[in-house]
Amino acid sequence: EWLSTWSVVMRNPRDLGYDATGYDLPPLEYHNHVVETGDTDGLLPRLAQGLQDRNQARRESVDLRVDKAAEIANSVDGPCIVWCNLNEESEKLENRIANGRQVFGAMKPEQKEQAMQDFLSGDLQKLISKPRIFGYGMNLQHCNHMVFAGLSDSWESFYQAVRRCWRFGQKKPVHVHIVTADTEG
Repeated sequence: EWLSTWSVVMRNPRDLGYDATGYDLPPLEYHNHVVETGDTDGLLPRLAQGLQDRNQARRESVDLRVDKAAEIANSVDGPCIVWCNLNEESEKLENRIANGRQVFGAMKPEQKEQAMQDFLSGDLQKLISKPRIFGYGMNLQHCNHMVFAGLSDSWESFYQAVRRCWRFGQKKPVHVHIVTADTEG
């Protein structure tokens, strides 16, 4: 109650009667893609029960998820970010995505910077990386398509990666494709 006597909550300038041009975000559209692994108990997929089971299910479904993620990324006409969590995923994605380049932790800072500059300029159409490398602080409003070749258990990582494209200045609807395995639970 005391806080409400002096605080103000605003979402955009319109809340105070000002012009809010540029402060309305375009639609954010999620597309879920669940790949079937064939790992069943005879009828239904064997669902992971905990963190270790989910990690195991992710490792066992790398090829299926990468194939689906690459199919989606290759169908996008224009820039697309492909997020992954495992080194094996990024290597396979780079081999399967046309005009795709992976950016990984062991690269020199100059190489990472060059890849980002190429992506921003349009010389590179498909950027493949982990959210912990390019998922924080970058302004990538020129891109409105992203593919997660799998999810980690970090909501913050997912949220920050999505917000690289879905931010003020974005003019188009943002499409977020999430590829998971039926066994992840």
